[in-house]
Amino acid sequence: MKNFIGLIRYGVSILIIILCIFAIYSTVLTQSAFQEDDSFGVVASSIEDQFFDFRFMNYDSGREKSEDIALIAIDDLSLERIGRWPWTRSEWVKVVDKLRMFGVKVISFDVIFSEPENVCNGVNPDDELAVAFQTFNSTGGSIVLPYTLAGYGDPVMKEPPPELFDLILSGDVKGKNVPPNSLNATTFTIEKLRTEGNGYGFINSSGDRDGVYRHFLLFANVELDGDPLYFPSLALSTYMKYTGKEVSYNITQNGAVSMNIDGEKLHLDALGKARVKFLGDKSYFDEVTVVELLEADPNDEEIRKKLEGKIAFIALTAIGNANDIRPTPAGPQTEGVLMHMNLTHSLIAQDFFQEPVESFLYTLGLLVIGVIVILGFQLFGNPIVDLFVVALVSAITYFLDLYYFIPRSYEIKLFFCLLSYLMTYIWNTFLNFYLASSEKKQIRGAFSQMVAPSIVNELLKHPEKLKLGGEKKDITVFFSDVRDFTSISEKLSPEQLSHALNIYMTKMTDLLMEHDGTLDKYIGDAIVGYWGAPVETNDHAYKAIKSARAQIEALPEVNEQLRSEGLPEFEAGIGLNSGICSVGNMGSNEIFQYTALGDSMNLGARVEGLCKPYRSRLLISEFTYKKLTEEQKQEFLIRRMDKVRVKGKEQAVEILEVVDKTHELYEYSEVIKDFNEAFALYLDQKFQAAIDKLKAYSERFEDWSIKNLIEKCQHYSQNPPGSDWDGVITFTTK
Repeated sequence: MKNFIGLIRYGVSILIIILCIFAIYSTVLTQSAFQEDDSFGVVASSIEDQFFDFRFMNYDSGREKSEDIALIAIDDLSLERIGRWPWTRSEWVKVVDKLRMFGVKVISFDVIFSEPENVCNGVNPDDELAVAFQTFNSTGGSIVLPYTLAGYGDPVMKEPPPELFDLILSGDVKGKNVPPNSLNATTFTIEKLRTEGNGYGFINSSGDRDGVYRHFLLFANVELDGDPLYFPSLALSTYMKYTGKEVSYNITQNGAVSMNIDGEKLHLDALGKARVKFLGDKSYFDEVTVVELLEADPNDEEIRKKLEGKIAFIALTAIGNANDIRPTPAGPQTEGVLMHMNLTHSLIAQDFFQEPVESFLYTLGLLVIGVIVILGFQLFGNPIVDLFVVALVSAITYFLDLYYFIPRSYEIKLFFCLLSYLMTYIWNTFLNFYLASSEKKQIRGAFSQMVAPSIVNELLKHPEKLKLGGEKKDITVFFSDVRDFTSISEKLSPEQLSHALNIYMTKMTDLLMEHDGTLDKYIGDAIVGYWGAPVETNDHAYKAIKSARAQIEALPEVNEQLRSEGLPEFEAGIGLNSGICSVGNMGSNEIFQYTALGDSMNLGARVEGLCKPYRSRLLISEFTYKKLTEEQKQEFLIRRMDKVRVKGKEQAVEILEVVDKTHELYEYSEVIKDFNEAFALYLDQKFQAAIDKLKAYSERFEDWSIKNLIEKCQHYSQNPPGSDWDGVITFTTK
């Protein structure tokens, strides 16, 4: 059974691990665009992405404001001051000239110039802006202009404009090319503004499957006559103009895509998208509004500090520009230009996420190690410790991710790690609860008819006290027997005998349990029990004597009921002995039989058997007597009866009688005291002195023990024993 439970425990735990690993793997495939139509992967990926966004954006303390990128914002005030939108190109000339004066290195437009400006007479504003672009480029700066890839229903440009061919990226393709795109025929910069030295980049973006913008195309495949041509995005083109460095791509045999950015590898998905390692919202970039820029003095040091030597992204940020607001990890309402700015920052800083395979392996390691630790502690079966360990392992994993893996650009799939911890804990807690309930049910079923309810409750609280199999325990054993039961049974019908025994056994068993005793078994008319197991107690001898005395004293009440029903009366003898026994389940794994075995048990049975020859109702061994404290001894009337050697025992043992209130001598404690002194004289072979101490009592009382001790003293007075006499009487029968 234990093996089966263990198989279930670890089998389900392994299944939880496998399911979480599968979820993590599906997440990786979905995020890498190798698995697009799997709804499970989409859900798993969305959960992991949102949890990662929360951790990354809220706790990455290593993020600092960009020193390379600034935002030139076309805000509401700028629109109000300058006038209608779109602005005349003449206004853009002022903007470009002002940026050149403040030392901007690259101007990256998120504004499309796809249509010529109509003029009736005078200088054409497009010509003015073209001159401004040329002047900016010729003085060491660069202009980067946007365009879009064709979407569904958009008119398609048949072939790329000549200016784009200078921007074709080089690379190595061993596998399948990324999916092809087309150019939108209506969004490319007009020919008049395509001055020498300009850069170009597409600005298309699409959200992940949960609508959040995390991944962006870094380059696009624009096929010409079936041949792939790879062109950069606005962010990549801006980076290349700013740094003057070339980039290259690599597509492996299995379709994995990456880019070489100044010697560092940036991993892309199968569509050519990069996961942007967001720096943050606008607060992480210097910002100057267009109206501030145009009204600023050329010597304004504050604006120069914000712009000099930097990339200036120009974009519409006015409140009415709802079409360019996107949910991103940086916030639910992020201006579209910030996506290009964050990606450009990541390229410049070479701050990329690690290869997905490495993050996947670290995730597996955290998952498996955490589950193993939790399972290991749950073996101890302490629910408080279990809960603490789960919380501790989860906290360690969480903060390890925050302060080690995230700063090193690993994307740990933490949600399913923590889920595996929680599910493992819940499963094993449920299983432990079920097993504990089953164990309590077994304990209650096995002991409710054997021990007092208080002991059952103690076992339910501490089932570890109940050890299956033999366990050495110091206990006091109890044996009782009905005198002359054979002759009684011959006089009664089976039904009458059963009813009479029922009356007797019920009362005696109740008194045994009331004193925290454990019922071992019934053997015909005999009752076997013990104290000190399964719950240990230091005063088991004391409780046993109290229970036995109470049973003897309850016999008159039992006999009165028997008489009232026309049944014969019962007389009983009880024997107690204390010592070490083997206690536990002496049955099988399937049939529970809690009992006690051992030499002390056998001696207890022999002591009970001596009740008849010694005409006593309650005898105890010297071992039980020695277990009593001096205070406890004063509570009972106990007299020394004899030293005997019972059948099967070489060592002699002294037996003592506990006098109950139905006994003739119960009210005469001085008689008991004198009897004990006389017995000591007897053992010292001072036989006449013993006779003298008891003679008066023999005439006064009918007590058999007094008369018996006098007879033995008289015998040895007339027939002195030898020097080796020890007062021991040997019994050859049980």
